[in-house]
Order: sequence, then structure tokens, then C-alpha cells
Amino acid sequence: MFHTFRVPGPPLSRYISELWIASSPGLPFCRERLLPDGRATLVIPLTDNPATLYEGPYGARKAHFTGPFICGVHTRDITIDTVTQKHVMGASFLPGGSQPFLGGSSRVLHNETLNLAEFWGDRSLTLHEQLLAATDDAQRFRLLESALLQQLILSPHPAVTEAVARLSLNPAQRISPLANELGLGQRRFQQIFTDTVGVPPKVFARLQRFTNLLYRTTNLQEADWSLLALDNGYYDQAHLIREFRAMSGMTPETYLRSERRMIHHMPILPPAECVLAAPAMPKQNPVCGDILPAAATSGSRAA
Repeated sequence: MFHTFRVPGPPLSRYISELWIASSPGLPFCRERLLPDGRATLVIPLTDNPATLYEGPYGARKAHFTGPFICGVHTRDITIDTVTQKHVMGASFLPGGSQPFLGGSSRVLHNETLNLAEFWGDRSLTLHEQLLAATDDAQRFRLLESALLQQLILSPHPAVTEAVARLSLNPAQRISPLANELGLGQRRFQQIFTDTVGVPPKVFARLQRFTNLLYRTTNLQEADWSLLALDNGYYDQAHLIREFRAMSGMTPETYLRSERRMIHHMPILPPAECVLAAPAMPKQNPVCGDILPAAATSGSRAA
């Protein structure tokens, strides 16, 4: 897969970490598990294939999107197809960065994926048509930046911006003292934080702790989970395992042994019991029916 990244200039850089375009001639797996990272993402398919979400790694279709859509802050893993990734672009929002472009509370996106048209109306369709007609990536980036600037209608509360920064740096920080330090009552702080980020501050801290743990395990073959639990703000190893399973759908050890394309992206391989035994025959992925390259049939299921 090939990626092109662009960091937008101000004022978009206050809310968006990067714009990106990804393309791939084909991946040896047709579904992928995305782990939560505490951020919302704008996704825009650049092919005729709709983006499809599924009820779990081997479940039925849950939803599909032919145009731009917003994937909100999730507190559990989601399963997507890889067909759209043949050509797709998007914007990765900083925590709380999607609200200024949506014109309302981000609560509606908690564990949800919604059509961009629900927020932008016909402007979403116009943008999609322009991006499909564009002749190169530079033009697509300019079109997307222009559209985002036109939709920038709010500014996050400064207390939320500060709270996000502090909780990202130290997820173990207690919420009550934080609200007091920012000069807000508990109820008001909870309200404006959840409206902006999409989840309450305590949940956001859990997501940051989980993401920090994933980064700590990058390239590890073995892990001392008791030590990692203490270093990342969990009460103990049992607490880490419960949180990990709730957010990823797997144990930490399963994650460590699984193939990872990126830190939050995990290919879903066919169940081992469904792989055809004859080595000379083409292997068919039982999830979507695609013929798999030989290299893609040697692994076991990722979950």
C-alpha cells in the first residue's frame, strides 16, 4: 500500500493531524480490524466500490458507504473491508478536532460511523464528485483543504483543548482535580468535554492509555504484562487484560502474536479450519470468496 501525507497549514492544523491518500493494487486479505485510538477520521472512497463495515471479523455486513463518511471515536474494535483501500483519502482529526467541522455535538459519533452528508448536506456530494474528477493528488488535497476551511464553524472550548493535552500526556491523571484546575465544575467539564471529543474525559483517558500500550509493544516478541500494566497506569495485569479485551476483542498475547500492518490496523486472515489443505490449489478466502496469494494462507485467524 502506498500513502501520501500532507500536514495542513493553520487554522486546519489546530484540528487535523494530517490529510492522506492511500492506494493499493490489492491486499492479500479482504477484511481488516481497526483498533480504537481516541480520534475521529474522515474517509472518502475514490473508487466505485462502497466502503463496508461488518459485525465483527467474520460477521455479516453492518453498513456500507458509497461517499464520504465520518468514523467517530470508538471504544471497541471495528471491522472494515479492504476493497476501498485500492484508492481512498481522508483526514485524521486530532482528539476533539472533528467537532468544529460538524456544527454540533460529537456525542452522536461515539461508536458510530455516519455519512458526511448528515452534517454537510449536498456539499458532501459536491466534494466527492470534485475529488473523483481530480487529476492528481495535489489537486485532491487542495480541494479537501478548501472544503474543510468552508466548514470550520466552531472553536473548541480552551479548557477542553488543555484537558486533551494533559490526558494525552498523563492518562492516569484524576478527572476531578483536572476540572478544578481548569476552573470548571464537574458537570460543566463533563458536558463540554464529551460534546467536543465525543466521549467523557474518563473514557478518553482509557483510550489514551490503551494507545500508549500499543506503542510500547511495537516490535516486541514477548512482553512483561505486569510491568507494562504498572508503567501505563493500569491497576495490575488483570486490569490491563480486561481493558485490552474490551477495546480490541482479543487478549494482549493474541495481539502480540498477530500480524499488524500498522499499529491500529490488523489484517483478518481466514480461520485456520477453513483454509483448503491442498497446497497446489488456489486458496479461497471464506470471508469474501477472493482467491488468496499463497503467502496469505499460511497464517491463522487474527482473533
